[in-house]
Amino acid sequence: MELDAPTAPEEQVPVIEAIKPATTVPAKTPAPVEQAYRARYNETIAPPSGPSSRAIRPPNDFPPESKQADQIEDAEEDLEVDMEELKSAVHAYNVDFQQRIDAVKQRGRDLEEKLGTEHDAMMSSIEQLRVDFRKQFQTAFLTLEQKTLSHFARLETQEISTQEKKLHECESEFRAFAYTTVPEIMEKLQGTITRKLEKNHETFDIENAKIQKREKKTSHALESNERKTEASFRTETARRIAKFQEREEEFHHAMRVDNRSMERDQSKQMQGLLALHAQLRAESSQREKEDLQIMDNLSSSFGRLQASILENLGEDTAEA
Repeated sequence: MELDAPTAPEEQVPVIEAIKPATTVPAKTPAPVEQAYRARYNETIAPPSGPSSRAIRPPNDFPPESKQADQIEDAEEDLEVDMEELKSAVHAYNVDFQQRIDAVKQRGRDLEEKLGTEHDAMMSSIEQLRVDFRKQFQTAFLTLEQKTLSHFARLETQEISTQEKKLHECESEFRAFAYTTVPEIMEKLQGTITRKLEKNHETFDIENAKIQKREKKTSHALESNERKTEASFRTETARRIAKFQEREEEFHHAMRVDNRSMERDQSKQMQGLLALHAQLRAESSQREKEDLQIMDNLSSSFGRLQASILENLGEDTAEA
Protein backbone atom coordinates (compact mmCIF):
# COMPACT_ATOMS: atom_id res chain seq x y z
CA MET A 1 0.00 0.00 0.00
CA GLU A 2 2.82 2.43 0.84
CA LEU A 3 4.73 1.63 -2.37
CA ASP A 4 1.75 2.50 -4.62
CA ALA A 5 1.16 5.95 -3.06
CA PRO A 6 3.93 7.96 -4.78
CA THR A 7 3.02 6.75 -8.27
CA ALA A 8 -0.45 8.37 -8.45
CA PRO A 9 0.66 12.06 -8.39
CA GLU A 10 3.40 11.43 -10.96
CA GLU A 11 0.84 10.05 -13.45
CA GLN A 12 -1.34 13.18 -13.13
CA VAL A 13 1.45 15.68 -13.94
CA PRO A 14 1.40 15.24 -17.79
CA VAL A 15 -2.34 15.85 -17.82
CA ILE A 16 -1.93 19.26 -16.17
CA GLU A 17 0.91 20.23 -18.50
CA ALA A 18 -1.21 19.24 -21.54
CA ILE A 19 -4.16 21.37 -20.40
CA LYS A 20 -2.00 24.41 -19.57
CA PRO A 21 -1.16 25.58 -23.16
CA ALA A 22 -4.85 25.61 -24.13
CA THR A 23 -5.50 28.68 -21.93
CA THR A 24 -2.78 30.80 -23.59
CA VAL A 25 -4.48 30.86 -27.04
CA PRO A 26 -5.97 34.30 -27.77
CA ALA A 27 -9.71 34.52 -28.26
CA LYS A 28 -11.40 35.27 -31.59
CA THR A 29 -14.67 36.86 -32.50
CA PRO A 30 -17.52 34.39 -32.63
CA ALA A 31 -18.75 33.15 -36.05
CA PRO A 32 -22.23 33.89 -37.37
CA VAL A 33 -25.13 31.71 -36.30
CA GLU A 34 -25.40 29.84 -39.61
CA GLN A 35 -21.65 29.13 -39.79
CA ALA A 36 -21.55 28.18 -36.12
CA TYR A 37 -24.38 25.71 -36.71
CA ARG A 38 -22.60 24.25 -39.72
CA ALA A 39 -19.31 24.13 -37.88
CA ARG A 40 -20.97 22.38 -34.96
CA TYR A 41 -22.90 19.78 -36.94
CA ASN A 42 -20.52 19.61 -39.97
CA GLU A 43 -23.36 20.42 -42.35
CA THR A 44 -22.90 21.80 -45.89
CA ILE A 45 -25.41 23.68 -48.00
CA ALA A 46 -27.18 21.18 -50.21
CA PRO A 47 -28.01 22.16 -53.82
CA PRO A 48 -31.62 22.91 -54.73
CA SER A 49 -33.82 19.79 -54.91
CA GLY A 50 -30.87 17.73 -53.73
CA PRO A 51 -30.38 15.51 -50.66
CA SER A 52 -28.72 16.97 -47.63
CA SER A 53 -25.18 15.74 -47.08
CA ARG A 54 -22.84 15.59 -44.11
CA ALA A 55 -19.20 16.58 -44.57
CA ILE A 56 -16.29 16.71 -42.14
CA ARG A 57 -14.96 20.25 -41.75
CA PRO A 58 -11.77 21.30 -39.97
CA PRO A 59 -12.26 23.01 -36.59
CA ASN A 60 -11.99 26.76 -36.16
CA ASP A 61 -8.54 28.31 -35.83
CA PHE A 62 -9.23 29.72 -32.39
CA PRO A 63 -11.63 28.36 -29.79
CA PRO A 64 -14.46 30.66 -28.75
CA GLU A 65 -14.24 32.64 -25.56
CA SER A 66 -15.68 31.02 -22.45
CA LYS A 67 -17.09 32.54 -19.29
CA GLN A 68 -15.24 29.94 -17.19
CA ALA A 69 -11.77 30.66 -18.63
CA ASP A 70 -10.71 32.69 -15.56
CA GLN A 71 -11.96 30.03 -13.21
CA ILE A 72 -10.10 27.38 -15.19
CA GLU A 73 -6.86 29.40 -15.04
CA ASP A 74 -7.25 29.86 -11.26
CA ALA A 75 -7.94 26.16 -10.87
CA GLU A 76 -4.86 25.34 -12.94
CA GLU A 77 -2.68 27.59 -10.79
CA ASP A 78 -4.07 26.03 -7.61
CA LEU A 79 -3.52 22.61 -9.13
CA GLU A 80 0.11 23.47 -9.93
CA VAL A 81 0.66 24.60 -6.36
CA ASP A 82 -0.95 21.42 -5.04
CA MET A 83 1.17 19.34 -7.41
CA GLU A 84 4.36 20.99 -6.16
CA GLU A 85 3.34 20.34 -2.56
CA LEU A 86 2.42 16.77 -3.43
CA LYS A 87 5.75 16.23 -5.20
CA SER A 88 7.66 17.51 -2.17
CA ALA A 89 5.58 15.35 0.16
CA VAL A 90 6.07 12.31 -2.04
CA HIS A 91 9.80 12.96 -2.21
CA ALA A 92 10.00 13.21 1.57
CA TYR A 93 7.93 10.04 1.89
CA ASN A 94 10.18 8.20 -0.57
CA VAL A 95 13.29 9.33 1.31
CA ASP A 96 11.79 8.16 4.61
CA PHE A 97 10.66 4.89 3.04
CA GLN A 98 14.12 4.29 1.55
CA GLN A 99 15.70 4.93 4.96
CA ARG A 100 13.40 2.42 6.55
CA ILE A 101 14.17 -0.10 3.80
CA ASP A 102 17.89 0.43 4.39
CA ALA A 103 17.35 -0.06 8.12
CA VAL A 104 15.46 -3.29 7.47
CA LYS A 105 18.22 -4.53 5.14
CA GLN A 106 20.84 -3.66 7.77
CA ARG A 107 18.89 -5.55 10.41
CA GLY A 108 18.65 -8.50 8.00
CA ARG A 109 22.42 -8.46 7.47
CA ASP A 110 22.98 -8.26 11.23
CA LEU A 111 20.56 -11.11 11.74
CA GLU A 112 22.33 -13.19 9.07
CA GLU A 113 25.67 -12.60 10.78
CA LYS A 114 24.15 -13.52 14.14
CA LEU A 115 22.59 -16.66 12.67
CA GLY A 116 25.92 -17.58 11.08
CA THR A 117 27.72 -17.29 14.40
CA GLU A 118 24.96 -19.23 16.15
CA HIS A 119 25.10 -21.92 13.44
CA ASP A 120 28.86 -22.26 13.84
CA ALA A 121 28.47 -22.48 17.60
CA MET A 122 25.71 -25.06 17.22
CA MET A 123 27.78 -27.19 14.83
CA SER A 124 30.76 -27.06 17.18
CA SER A 125 28.55 -28.05 20.13
CA ILE A 126 27.06 -30.90 18.08
CA GLU A 127 30.52 -32.13 17.16
CA GLN A 128 31.56 -31.94 20.82
CA LEU A 129 28.43 -33.88 21.85
CA ARG A 130 29.17 -36.49 19.17
CA VAL A 131 32.70 -36.95 20.54
CA ASP A 132 31.39 -37.14 24.13
CA PHE A 133 28.72 -39.68 23.18
CA ARG A 134 31.28 -41.79 21.34
CA LYS A 135 33.51 -41.80 24.41
CA GLN A 136 30.60 -42.67 26.71
CA PHE A 137 29.49 -45.50 24.43
CA GLN A 138 33.00 -46.90 24.27
CA THR A 139 33.38 -46.84 28.05
CA ALA A 140 29.89 -48.35 28.54
CA PHE A 141 30.63 -51.09 25.99
CA LEU A 142 33.93 -51.92 27.70
CA THR A 143 32.31 -52.09 31.15
CA LEU A 144 29.45 -54.24 29.80
CA GLU A 145 31.92 -56.58 28.11
CA GLN A 146 33.92 -56.92 31.32
CA LYS A 147 30.77 -57.62 33.35
CA THR A 148 29.57 -60.20 30.80
CA LEU A 149 32.90 -62.01 30.76
CA SER A 150 33.06 -62.07 34.55
CA HIS A 151 29.47 -63.37 34.75
CA PHE A 152 30.16 -66.16 32.25
CA ALA A 153 33.36 -67.08 34.13
CA ARG A 154 31.40 -67.27 37.40
CA LEU A 155 28.76 -69.44 35.74
CA GLU A 156 31.42 -71.78 34.35
CA THR A 157 33.08 -72.15 37.73
CA GLN A 158 29.97 -72.45 39.95
CA GLU A 159 26.66 -73.14 38.18
CA ILE A 160 27.86 -75.44 35.41
CA SER A 161 29.84 -77.65 37.81
CA THR A 162 26.78 -78.11 40.08
CA GLN A 163 24.55 -78.87 37.06
CA GLU A 164 27.07 -81.44 35.82
CA LYS A 165 26.99 -83.15 39.21
CA LYS A 166 23.18 -83.27 39.13
CA LEU A 167 23.28 -84.68 35.59
CA HIS A 168 25.66 -87.48 36.61
CA GLU A 169 23.44 -88.34 39.58
CA CYS A 170 20.35 -88.48 37.31
CA GLU A 171 22.15 -90.74 34.85
CA SER A 172 23.21 -93.14 37.63
CA GLU A 173 19.65 -93.23 39.03
CA PHE A 174 18.22 -93.89 35.56
CA ARG A 175 20.66 -96.74 34.96
CA ALA A 176 19.71 -98.30 38.29
CA PHE A 177 15.98 -97.96 37.56
CA ALA A 178 16.24 -99.18 33.96
CA TYR A 179 18.58 -102.10 34.51
CA THR A 180 17.64 -103.30 38.00
CA THR A 181 14.18 -102.10 39.11
CA VAL A 182 12.29 -102.57 35.84
CA PRO A 183 13.52 -106.16 35.19
CA GLU A 184 12.52 -107.14 38.74
CA ILE A 185 9.02 -105.72 38.26
CA MET A 186 8.73 -107.42 34.85
CA GLU A 187 9.71 -110.78 36.38
CA LYS A 188 7.04 -110.36 39.09
CA LEU A 189 4.30 -109.40 36.63
CA GLN A 190 5.27 -111.87 33.91
CA GLY A 191 3.47 -114.87 35.48
CA THR A 192 0.12 -113.11 35.90
CA ILE A 193 0.37 -111.50 32.46
CA THR A 194 1.13 -114.81 30.73
CA ARG A 195 -1.81 -116.51 32.45
CA LYS A 196 -4.13 -113.72 31.39
CA LEU A 197 -2.81 -113.89 27.83
CA GLU A 198 -3.35 -117.67 27.62
CA LYS A 199 -6.90 -117.34 28.91
CA ASN A 200 -7.62 -114.56 26.46
CA HIS A 201 -6.21 -116.69 23.61
CA GLU A 202 -8.54 -119.59 24.51
CA THR A 203 -11.61 -117.34 24.63
CA PHE A 204 -10.53 -115.74 21.35
CA ASP A 205 -10.24 -119.14 19.64
CA ILE A 206 -13.72 -120.16 20.83
CA GLU A 207 -15.26 -116.90 19.65
CA ASN A 208 -13.40 -117.16 16.35
CA ALA A 209 -14.81 -120.67 15.72
CA LYS A 210 -18.35 -119.48 16.45
CA ILE A 211 -17.92 -116.51 14.12
CA GLN A 212 -16.59 -118.77 11.34
CA LYS A 213 -19.64 -121.07 11.67
CA ARG A 214 -21.99 -118.09 11.46
CA GLU A 215 -20.11 -116.77 8.45
CA LYS A 216 -20.42 -120.16 6.67
CA LYS A 217 -24.18 -120.28 7.34
CA THR A 218 -24.66 -116.74 6.07
CA SER A 219 -22.53 -117.42 2.99
CA HIS A 220 -24.55 -120.59 2.15
CA ALA A 221 -27.81 -118.71 2.63
CA LEU A 222 -26.52 -115.88 0.48
CA GLU A 223 -25.48 -118.27 -2.29
CA SER A 224 -28.88 -120.01 -2.25
CA ASN A 225 -30.63 -116.65 -2.32
CA GLU A 226 -28.47 -115.56 -5.24
CA ARG A 227 -29.30 -118.76 -7.17
CA LYS A 228 -33.02 -118.42 -6.46
CA THR A 229 -32.96 -114.75 -7.39
CA GLU A 230 -31.09 -115.46 -10.62
CA ALA A 231 -33.56 -118.22 -11.57
CA SER A 232 -36.53 -116.00 -10.79
CA PHE A 233 -34.95 -113.21 -12.83
CA ARG A 234 -34.46 -115.56 -15.80
CA THR A 235 -38.04 -116.87 -15.64
CA GLU A 236 -39.43 -113.37 -15.23
CA THR A 237 -37.34 -112.16 -18.16
CA ALA A 238 -38.57 -115.00 -20.39
CA ARG A 239 -42.19 -114.38 -19.30
CA ARG A 240 -41.91 -110.70 -20.02
CA ILE A 241 -40.30 -111.32 -23.41
CA ALA A 242 -43.16 -113.69 -24.31
CA LYS A 243 -45.71 -111.15 -23.10
CA PHE A 244 -44.01 -108.42 -25.12
CA GLN A 245 -44.10 -110.63 -28.22
CA GLU A 246 -47.81 -111.39 -27.66
CA ARG A 247 -48.57 -107.70 -27.18
CA GLU A 248 -46.60 -106.87 -30.31
CA GLU A 249 -48.55 -109.44 -32.36
CA GLU A 250 -51.84 -108.13 -30.96
CA PHE A 251 -50.75 -104.61 -31.78
CA HIS A 252 -49.87 -105.54 -35.36
CA HIS A 253 -53.20 -107.42 -35.74
CA ALA A 254 -55.10 -104.42 -34.39
CA MET A 255 -53.21 -102.12 -36.73
CA ARG A 256 -54.02 -104.38 -39.71
CA VAL A 257 -57.70 -104.53 -38.72
CA ASP A 258 -57.78 -100.79 -38.17
CA ASN A 259 -56.13 -100.15 -41.52
CA ARG A 260 -58.71 -102.34 -43.30
CA SER A 261 -61.59 -100.66 -41.54
CA MET A 262 -60.10 -97.27 -42.37
CA GLU A 263 -59.81 -98.30 -46.01
CA ARG A 264 -63.43 -99.46 -46.04
CA ASP A 265 -64.54 -96.23 -44.38
CA GLN A 266 -62.52 -94.17 -46.84
CA SER A 267 -64.02 -96.08 -49.79
CA LYS A 268 -67.52 -95.58 -48.39
CA GLN A 269 -66.85 -91.89 -47.88
CA MET A 270 -65.46 -91.58 -51.41
CA GLN A 271 -68.55 -93.33 -52.85
CA GLY A 272 -70.77 -91.03 -50.81
CA LEU A 273 -68.88 -88.00 -52.05
CA LEU A 274 -69.23 -89.21 -55.65
CA ALA A 275 -72.93 -89.75 -55.16
CA LEU A 276 -73.24 -86.29 -53.65
CA HIS A 277 -71.34 -84.80 -56.59
CA ALA A 278 -73.63 -86.61 -59.06
CA GLN A 279 -76.68 -85.48 -57.11
CA LEU A 280 -75.30 -81.93 -57.06
CA ARG A 281 -74.77 -81.98 -60.83
CA ALA A 282 -78.27 -83.36 -61.41
CA GLU A 283 -79.77 -80.81 -59.06
CA SER A 284 -77.84 -77.99 -60.73
CA SER A 285 -78.95 -79.12 -64.21
CA GLN A 286 -82.56 -79.37 -62.96
CA ARG A 287 -82.27 -75.91 -61.46
CA GLU A 288 -80.85 -74.55 -64.69
CA LYS A 289 -83.75 -76.07 -66.66
CA GLU A 290 -86.24 -74.61 -64.22
CA ASP A 291 -84.49 -71.23 -64.35
CA LEU A 292 -84.59 -71.31 -68.17
CA GLN A 293 -88.26 -72.23 -68.10
CA ILE A 294 -88.96 -69.40 -65.70
CA MET A 295 -87.02 -67.02 -67.91
CA ASP A 296 -89.02 -68.21 -70.94
CA ASN A 297 -92.26 -67.73 -69.07
CA LEU A 298 -91.14 -64.26 -67.97
CA SER A 299 -90.17 -63.30 -71.50
CA SER A 300 -93.47 -64.58 -72.89
CA SER A 301 -95.41 -62.78 -70.19
CA PHE A 302 -93.45 -59.60 -70.86
CA GLY A 303 -94.21 -59.99 -74.59
CA ARG A 304 -97.93 -60.44 -73.93
CA LEU A 305 -97.83 -57.47 -71.58
CA GLN A 306 -96.15 -55.29 -74.17
CA ALA A 307 -98.60 -56.42 -76.84
CA SER A 308 -101.55 -55.62 -74.58
CA ILE A 309 -100.08 -52.24 -73.76
CA LEU A 310 -99.54 -51.46 -77.41
CA GLU A 311 -103.08 -52.56 -78.26
CA ASN A 312 -104.52 -50.41 -75.51
CA LEU A 313 -102.42 -47.43 -76.58
CA GLY A 314 -103.53 -47.91 -80.21
CA GLU A 315 -107.21 -47.96 -79.26
CA ASP A 316 -106.76 -44.84 -77.16
CA THR A 317 -105.12 -42.99 -80.02
CA ALA A 318 -107.82 -44.14 -82.44
CA GLU A 319 -110.60 -42.88 -80.17
CA ALA A 320 -108.83 -39.59 -79.77
